[in-house]
Amino acid sequence: MLAFIIWKGLHKKRKNNELLAKQKAEIWQKNNELKIQNQKIMAQRDEIMAQRDEIESQRSQLSEANSRITASIRYAQRIQTAAVPSEEMMNRIFGECMIFWRPLNIVSGDFYWATQTGDYKLVTAADCTGHGVPGAFMSMLGVSTLNDIAAQKNIENETITAAGILNELRDKIIAALRQSGPQRETQDGMDMALCIINSKTSELQYAGANRPLWFVRNYQLIEYKADRMPVGYHIRKNGLFTNHIIKIEQGDMVYMSSDGLSDQFGGENGVSKFGTKQLKELLEKISPLNFTDQKKLLEDSIDGWRSANGTREAAPQLDDQILLGLKF
Repeated sequence: MLAFIIWKGLHKKRKNNELLAKQKAEIWQKNNELKIQNQKIMAQRDEIMAQRDEIESQRSQLSEANSRITASIRYAQRIQTAAVPSEEMMNRIFGECMIFWRPLNIVSGDFYWATQTGDYKLVTAADCTGHGVPGAFMSMLGVSTLNDIAAQKNIENETITAAGILNELRDKIIAALRQSGPQRETQDGMDMALCIINSKTSELQYAGANRPLWFVRNYQLIEYKADRMPVGYHIRKNGLFTNHIIKIEQGDMVYMSSDGLSDQFGGENGVSKFGTKQLKELLEKISPLNFTDQKKLLEDSIDGWRSANGTREAAPQLDDQILLGLKF
């Protein structure tokens, strides 16, 4: 009995030792697996931290580059603003005027230009191909070329027409951009409405490249159609622009604009265009007011159209916008 009891105890002890050894081995294996997993986690953490540091470094570099680019573009804006007439100069030339100018990206592909020689006043509102920096380069080319044309001509002693200026401007733009034909054609150019006002004879000449002239007399708007070709290479590059002559009276007004206003999306569904018809109706409606009030109502109408869907986020501006108004 004693021997059996001793054997039984030893057998049970051996079983327990085997079980403990097995559990110890399992624990060791799990500890080893946890150690390996922990090493992987640490490696992943180090990799994530390295990636985070790289992202932060890239973000800092991008932010610095963006700041430099934005500063350069803002300086370019100063140059572009200096290249076009100031509002004070426009008021000196025309007496009363309105300039609504909203670039999409700081600098603009839309521009206006004016000059005066004696009794002759030249003015235009133009919409260049593209917007932002490319559009601004085109606008500067347009301004400098118009300045050259005006400087080379003795306006008072020559028979000069608005259509003639557009024809000459188109030739110079095609030459400057080396637009030689469809096979190597660049689609760059500009749409514009250009007027010559003779204060002595009270005559206004108008020629348009895809941009009309809106003429208001006694608060009634009349549209003078533009030729359907740009200032630049076109299938009708040898076609001549049409010259319109309008006898002006005191109180008459004219408006010239780019398509940025009429093409502005908004409305209740957020995807409708403001439209040329609505823009003309608005101009006719506000024409009895002074230009300060007109500009405020125009701004409110466009901004209201962009946010008319009732959401907090207004429809984005998608293009440069310009509208020039003159009163005689």
